[in-house]
Amino acid sequence: MKLLYIDLFCGAGGTSTGVENARYEGRQCAKVIGCVNHDANAIASHAANHPDAMHFTEDIRTLELSPLIAHIAKMRKLYPDAFVVLWASLECTNFSKAKGGQPRDADSRTLAEHLFRYIEAINPDYIQIENVEEFMSWGDLDENGKPISKDAGRLYQQWVANVCGYGYRFVHRILNSADYGAYTSRRRFFGIFAKGSLPIVFPEPTHSKEGAAGLFGRLHRWKPVREVLDFSDEGESIFGRKKPLVDATLERIYAGLIKFVAGGKEAFMVKWNSMSRAGKYHAPGIDEPCPTVATQSRLGVAQVSFLSKYYGGSPEGKSVSVEEPDDSPAMVKIKQFMALYGIIDIKMRMLRIPELKRIMGFPSDYVLVGTQADQKKFIGNAVEVNMARVLCEALCARLIEEDIKPIRAAA
Repeated sequence: MKLLYIDLFCGAGGTSTGVENARYEGRQCAKVIGCVNHDANAIASHAANHPDAMHFTEDIRTLELSPLIAHIAKMRKLYPDAFVVLWASLECTNFSKAKGGQPRDADSRTLAEHLFRYIEAINPDYIQIENVEEFMSWGDLDENGKPISKDAGRLYQQWVANVCGYGYRFVHRILNSADYGAYTSRRRFFGIFAKGSLPIVFPEPTHSKEGAAGLFGRLHRWKPVREVLDFSDEGESIFGRKKPLVDATLERIYAGLIKFVAGGKEAFMVKWNSMSRAGKYHAPGIDEPCPTVATQSRLGVAQVSFLSKYYGGSPEGKSVSVEEPDDSPAMVKIKQFMALYGIIDIKMRMLRIPELKRIMGFPSDYVLVGTQADQKKFIGNAVEVNMARVLCEALCARLIEEDIKPIRAAA
């Protein structure tokens, strides 16, 4: 065992699962020994899948550290050649651009500062940070809780300097999990602090959007999310629902019809509350990685039924004339499109938990505790499993191949 991880903000276990899956020449090379999270169901989920780790159901700001310190000391003796890694997937909601113009929570934005007492108590060999890209824009807030643009990045740079003051070197990367074989194109900030002269290593990409010949060999094409979607579950017709779909959702469905159905496809994804910075909606396809999985239930899959496919049935029985009242402009456009392309029905459903688990790299038998909403939140909050694995494997490989050992082992 080369790396021993303490997983702060562990959630239901995305990082921990990736770490435990890390291999060097076919053998496990890393182990999660302790984890902290304030959510009882998240910790229960984590414990159900990683029973050997020491679990703390506590806010990292208030956790009494002596039991964790004693446990780490015990593990260091048990694995004398292993390096200790403090992993912190810092709370990112109040940095993310998905927050839009809403006020930020100043207290949650300073969670990174509470890392210092863990550094002092544990003295880890490595600190690994995961967050949204906007973490680097961390600065002061005005009296209304809005970021001050001219101050963007000041507190982030100060925080990095303060951590380095404990004797660490720092490098960061913005990595897209789809470039490493994931089913989601999730871009995240990854930072590594290394003690003294210890190596800092990031994995080399194995995939690219179109596939290409790279410096380290052939890059595979991004994995299409269709590989993990259940198309036998067609969902419910968008017509005649007890609770009609809102116009914004219908506009997204229409965008998907234009982009994919008119191009010969039969299915596409619908992503709620998603606009580009130019204010336009881009319908995601199923032949590309899934967009970022959020904590809310925002991703659905839509499928169309063609007259030519089913060789029968009457469109009058499935859809209503565009001349009838109470249809919104968005619905009128959809029905006109259906008439033009011979479509008899459009069905849509939200992505199911088994699909979301696979998109985020969790095994199909991974246990999640709580309501459906809880489980979707845990999946959306998780670090993509495969991304955690490749980061861990890259570092393990360098330490093993160069036969680097902790200084304490040689003392």
